[in-house]
Amino acid sequence: MRRLILCLITFIPACVAVHAQVTQKAAHKMSPSLRLVVQQQQRITADSIDLLVTVRDMSWLKTFPHARSVYAYVPAKAALVRMKPDALVLFVEQEEVLFADTHRKPIEELTTGVFDFTANHVRMAQHYYPVWNGNEIAVSIKEQMFDTADIDFRGRWFHSAPATQNAFNSHASIMATIAGGGGNSSPYAKGVAWGASLTSSDYVTLLPDADSIYRQYNISVQNHSYGTGIENYYGTDAAAYDKTVENNPVLLHVFSAGNSGASTPASGLYNGITGRANLTGSFKMAKNIITVGAMDSFFTAEAASSRGPAYDGRVKPDVVAFGTDGTSGAAALVSGSAAIVQHLYKSLHGVIPPASLVRAVLLNTADDMGTPHVDYTSGYGRLNVFRAMQAVAASRFFSDSVSPGATRTFSINIPAGLTGARILLAWTDRAGVPNAQKALVNDLDLTVRSISTNDTWLPWVLSPVPHADSLAAPAQRKKDTLNTVEQVTLEFPVPGPYTIEVKGTALASAYQHFSITWQFDSTNAFAWSYPTASNPLLNNRAHLLRWQTTLTGPAQMQYAVDGGPWQLAASIPEVSKGFHSWTLPVSEGRMQLRMVAGANTIASEVFTVSGRTDVKTGFNCDDTFHLFWNQVSDSFMLYQLGAKYMEPVYVTADTFAVLSKAQHPAFHYSVAPVLQGSEGFRSHTIDYRQQGVGCYFRAFFAVGVNQAASLTSTIGTTYGVTSVQFQKLTQSGYVTIAAVSPALTTIYTDPLMQRGANTYRAKLLLTSGAEVVSEPQTVYYLPDDPVIVYPNPGRQYQPVHIITMEPDIYELIVTDAAGRMVHRQALTDISQRFPSLVLPAGLYFIRVISQDGNTFTRKLVVY
Repeated sequence: MRRLILCLITFIPACVAVHAQVTQKAAHKMSPSLRLVVQQQQRITADSIDLLVTVRDMSWLKTFPHARSVYAYVPAKAALVRMKPDALVLFVEQEEVLFADTHRKPIEELTTGVFDFTANHVRMAQHYYPVWNGNEIAVSIKEQMFDTADIDFRGRWFHSAPATQNAFNSHASIMATIAGGGGNSSPYAKGVAWGASLTSSDYVTLLPDADSIYRQYNISVQNHSYGTGIENYYGTDAAAYDKTVENNPVLLHVFSAGNSGASTPASGLYNGITGRANLTGSFKMAKNIITVGAMDSFFTAEAASSRGPAYDGRVKPDVVAFGTDGTSGAAALVSGSAAIVQHLYKSLHGVIPPASLVRAVLLNTADDMGTPHVDYTSGYGRLNVFRAMQAVAASRFFSDSVSPGATRTFSINIPAGLTGARILLAWTDRAGVPNAQKALVNDLDLTVRSISTNDTWLPWVLSPVPHADSLAAPAQRKKDTLNTVEQVTLEFPVPGPYTIEVKGTALASAYQHFSITWQFDSTNAFAWSYPTASNPLLNNRAHLLRWQTTLTGPAQMQYAVDGGPWQLAASIPEVSKGFHSWTLPVSEGRMQLRMVAGANTIASEVFTVSGRTDVKTGFNCDDTFHLFWNQVSDSFMLYQLGAKYMEPVYVTADTFAVLSKAQHPAFHYSVAPVLQGSEGFRSHTIDYRQQGVGCYFRAFFAVGVNQAASLTSTIGTTYGVTSVQFQKLTQSGYVTIAAVSPALTTIYTDPLMQRGANTYRAKLLLTSGAEVVSEPQTVYYLPDDPVIVYPNPGRQYQPVHIITMEPDIYELIVTDAAGRMVHRQALTDISQRFPSLVLPAGLYFIRVISQDGNTFTRKLVVY
């Protein structure tokens, strides 16, 4: 301490040398990136440097000179600290500092935002559990601010204290849409938890929000779709996120795994092993979170999706979900799924479930993918939202706690006729010490035992040995000493009673809370996933049809339209594949599918097939507006945007609607075709004000073509229009020069232009007797002289116009009869004005001088 005081008082170069000598003493408390900065003695040119640190006592930070806390998550004793670069090593060297890391810049991990809400059976879950849409759940999107003006978040977003003040970010808007879009702009924009409340939280510090924020706003899911680069250690941020769940047991953090699946880690236990341990951020090493990888629509892990294991050999990612252009969208999809699972549980039990239970349900109901059982590419498999909702609805779970050394035993009965059973244990562990060799603190062990046979099963465990072959090897049944999730699976289990045993093997606390869930897979099971009766399909395009089954072998997919005979749609070589791409053979109607697999015939629900409807604005007048759309059915449902969602207005057989603004103050409208009482695919929503249409006129313009004027009128609709008139301004007012039948676009040529300005307009005559006129347009005609002055003579105190053939090449000089210059200016536009009020009545000479020296002189009489 004496050396510290002396150095900080004098802060001479000798102290810097001392710092260099003690670098090795501090190195074990530094992250690899910070260690690199110090070891390579990189020159820091900035006035300050930011570190993420964990300390023994937060109050100590106030006593260290040349450093200040910018942000802190106090429960984990974690802070973002700003200090002078020369004080860095001296700071880390202090006994109060437990770990230090560079402050990295977060980067979003998605680019385009392609949606597929069928691959993880989201649309199936929404159909069978329509009430549980997350409307009692608050979801936070931790990154930059999403677009709060987006109608898909209408009435459901709220401001929380840590929300970023930056401009709206398209990536954040995509994440919010996937997790909780309302489907107002389009049916495609209906997110998983389409009823959830949404908020934003700034991610710049890389640390969690304050516990008070999560509690004040009842935030139970927070999405993190960003990374910082490949990192393999349990850092300050990872420990802090584990602590937030420890302090807020219902809070679930969902992180994207990263988009570095083919990369090679440069540090940590798995240094140099290509395609492994390349998660993009130490915060993704947290134990109490879900880290999500990405898959495509065909159940294949994306090559770019980051792989595990975590730095200490734990399973990462935990699960995969759809995300063909990055793991960001996959994480958002899981966040939305967690929200509707929480909502369903809350409706049944009155409270939000613990995060450990939500993790358990989402992981245990995932469909196995890739290497059998758990693996370092897809974790526990691909997310299956529908099965997760089934598990909660059927109460296939329980929660309890265990003390050190004790064993808790529970009984379940496994019915006959199963192909498999899955039992999963998950718990919220105490936060570990940053930079610990192993993150796990409280170790529980799961054992499943058959009462009738006395056979026992241990969980599936992966090899953490740092060798490519070991990391790719299938999981083995054994005791798990690393993970906070353990899963036992049984193939074709003997029916009867089983016990689930949870042992508190090694606990650093008086007890450990945990959650258990189980899943049964029946033989000969088959269920259509997409489409359902809630999913109308568009015609003339390929659709990826989906089902869930334990059946195997070839099958035939058949279809029937409007109750007609069954026809062959496709031969399916292997029905267990679960999907088939098919272009619908009908334009519109009510369709049904069925699968014939051996002795099994399973029909889908009846769904609607329709053409695409596009809504347009016909006119937007002061008191009314006109909408119209294409004819794709015999009747249509008109929708308008309500307080939160699109709401029906009425059913009509027409292909247009004229609405009173007083009775329909909404600006956003869409239309769905109605076939046999069922709605087809709803159109995209338009704001009728933003379609470039005024009161009938979309555009009117006039241009000079040789010695004629070409007039073009474009209107939004011909509805109620009896005639289109082209008019020309004369000394006696506007005179009609042509009248034609109404058309969306009408063109007329006036061959009789006058020298100077020719002003035109278009006028519509309506069936109601009313008239609508366009804004006037002027064409200038200069047949001989390059400059025209008008009016001439002109009244004093009235403007005088100067017209030139080309701008920027003329200068104007005005002199009076005695030769005195009274005005001078450059002519920078085709039509110019200069104020004649400064000119008393009299005779003036106007000279226009071109750049090449030519002079044109005109007389101007002002009276």
